[in-house]
Amino acid sequence: MGVIIMISAVANRGKTTAIKTLAKRFQMRDVEYFNYNGDNLTEPDPKELLCRATIDVNGKERTIGFSSQGDSDWFVSQGLKMLTDSFEKGVDVMVVAYRARKNLPMDVIKPVREGGYEMIWTANYCGKNVNGVNTLVFRGVDLNEMFAGNMVSLINRLLP
Repeated sequence: MGVIIMISAVANRGKTTAIKTLAKRFQMRDVEYFNYNGDNLTEPDPKELLCRATIDVNGKERTIGFSSQGDSDWFVSQGLKMLTDSFEKGVDVMVVAYRARKNLPMDVIKPVREGGYEMIWTANYCGKNVNGVNTLVFRGVDLNEMFAGNMVSLINRLLP
């Protein structure tokens, strides 16, 4: 069925901004915005992104979803639930943040795994400057833009 791309990293590594940057790379239409309490929104939340939209990939309409809040298993679970209308609606690709701690508990991903979703685990790009401070611009390279470009390429190749 679909693919979930899990962006996993520890706290304060730019997962949310990476996912927001990636979402801007797509010409999305029929965008549906949500919050993690289960409400539909008319516009995106300024702090986080939870949305589902239609995109064109290789001349075909596809559904894509983005969930940028992964600070707890509850947020991951709610994001998956909202993007799939409680696991009733198919989404071709979902990009979901997850704050790396331990393994993601099975009860969080069980519904999507049972729905036939496959998973890819990756991490966004984050550099450290000479002072040991995390930076999203490394040697003049915007790491979020580089990550987004590579993810767009991956998504386009995953969806024939």
